[in-house]
Amino acid sequence: GEPVEISECLNELGLSLDALGRSAEALPRYEASLAMFQRIHKNDHTDIATTLNYLALCLNSLGRPAEALPKSQAALAMFQRLHQGDDPEVAEGLNNLASCQANLGQSAAALSNYEASLAMRQRIHQGDYPDVLTGLENVATCLDTMGRGTEALTNYQAALAMSRRIYKGDHPYLAISLNNVAACLQGLGRAPEALP
Repeated sequence: GEPVEISECLNELGLSLDALGRSAEALPRYEASLAMFQRIHKNDHTDIATTLNYLALCLNSLGRPAEALPKSQAALAMFQRLHQGDDPEVAEGLNNLASCQANLGQSAAALSNYEASLAMRQRIHQGDYPDVLTGLENVATCLDTMGRGTEALTNYQAALAMSRRIYKGDHPYLAISLNNVAACLQGLGRAPEALP
């Protein structure tokens, strides 16, 4: 049989290439890794679900959300079969599915999955946590895209407050959170409130 280590190395290489903005080069690594993991593991396995998730994220980032969607759905379904109840991998799967749906213009479905992911992350991580912060931002962005700026602002403001508690001093994520609140206020015609 094929050693699991080769598939893991292919995934790591794909992640590194993705991080460098070279998603087109990462894609065949993920595809090769998935094929190998599917030969190694005959049934549901975290390695398969995780690689499906990476593959879906990569396709989505390459502007191919229609191809990413079924892979993201398959990853989420497998994570749900592997983990009973709340689990970080299920929450991540919900979030990634929502991202594909949002990119396909399926805003209502995306919002539902973003909210489910956020709620799960809040149950898993009590208090302030980067994954919860990301979930708040994703829900807010989806609401904003749907023209529900007032609801989006509430989430953006909660994300900003959490950002301030998590990140001290000058931090890029804090700057992003400040910018999101300001942009939302401007979209609501309340730009002067965005000034310090």
